[in-house]
Amino acid sequence: MGNCGFSTSDSNKAIYLDDNTSNVVASGNQAYGTSQYCLQIHGGSHNTITNNVCDITSMEKLGFYQDSSYQTHNAAGNVISHMIVYSAGASPSTMWDFIWTNTGTAFNLPSLLDNQYYLVGGPGFSSYASQTSNGTSFTDASPNVGNPLFVAPGSNNYALQGGSPALSPPVSFVPLLAGQGPGI
Repeated sequence: MGNCGFSTSDSNKAIYLDDNTSNVVASGNQAYGTSQYCLQIHGGSHNTITNNVCDITSMEKLGFYQDSSYQTHNAAGNVISHMIVYSAGASPSTMWDFIWTNTGTAFNLPSLLDNQYYLVGGPGFSSYASQTSNGTSFTDASPNVGNPLFVAPGSNNYALQGGSPALSPPVSFVPLLAGQGPGI
């Protein structure tokens, strides 16, 4: 669990599973600040990315999903769910960059579902999908759109107020720090 604040380099990723990293659970993180992506998965499989806050206000996109030229796992079983994706900035044209180099092996798309999205001052993000590559794309199967009711997101306080829709199904976000009521 942690806060991942970035300030200078656009090559940073808050959650970066590189070079076939597999069988990882990344949960309980808050990512904010100037960065390229909140998360990136590079060729690994059976990873669970869940219950994280991604403030993409100063990020290019939510994430980057790619295969690997020395891929051994085919990216099977990756799940990205129960996240809160927030932005007080412009909506990215797509939420994801996606590269499939078609290395001759099968490549599985992640299961992307039950995430909470909120674009301040707008009805929602322009797209919940990936950028297509080789004619393939993926999108959130069940995007939930609405204000997660952070206590003070501008001050990097992502505690949730009581009554936050992110706390209820289907998102069912779990507060990140014990002992702080419904918030993080």
